[in-house]
Amino acid sequence: MNDSRLFISVCPLLEHLIPEVSDVVVQYILGDGIDTAATIQRMMNRVLYSITPEPPALRPHVTCDMNAVLRNRYALLQEQCNEVCMQLKRHLVQIAKVWNESLYAMHDAVCAKTVMLEVECMKHEHHQRSNTTDMRRRMRTEFDDFLRSTRARFVKPIVFRPQALRTSCDELRLAFRHGRMPTRVMLQLKRSFERQIALIERSVAKKFIACVSNLVPELDFDNVFCA
Repeated sequence: MNDSRLFISVCPLLEHLIPEVSDVVVQYILGDGIDTAATIQRMMNRVLYSITPEPPALRPHVTCDMNAVLRNRYALLQEQCNEVCMQLKRHLVQIAKVWNESLYAMHDAVCAKTVMLEVECMKHEHHQRSNTTDMRRRMRTEFDDFLRSTRARFVKPIVFRPQALRTSCDELRLAFRHGRMPTRVMLQLKRSFERQIALIERSVAKKFIACVSNLVPELDFDNVFCA
């Protein structure tokens, strides 16, 4: 069977969107760019709206009129689909986890430095040891140097696909390409698989967005989460 309709995509959008959004969050934390909070808001909206699952098909199950051999083939292919879904979910969760950890570590470091300088400035003003304007200028320079150093030392997290996931995806593509079942059966299974992937992406995306929203107070996702 070589039907283009049976081509299976195993490249979730979220796999690339999480790093893209995180890059802008880094800019926000370090004070780079212009209007980065609004940019993050637009990107997050695009993330959720681009991975909206299709509603389940309201039709009789296609295996009801299949013989035992075809039903067995269907069950095996469905098992492959479920396995790929589970592996992809673990992979996406890991991507979100390492980026969240990296973003929170940077955010905490910047906040700690800010608090330290503010305390030092208040102590200085309390004792009035020297010109307050000069003191604040020196601290501004120190903070800028800290941000510059943080920016230079930052290494973007990279999460490679596990070999097991790559192998499972390749095998699933081949299974659909050379499927030995009626096309209508294969198409229904494909739609079911794509819906599962979209549901997984949406679940991981919402958790990732909730974490990011703690770092960017200006964000408002109430309406998005209801979508």
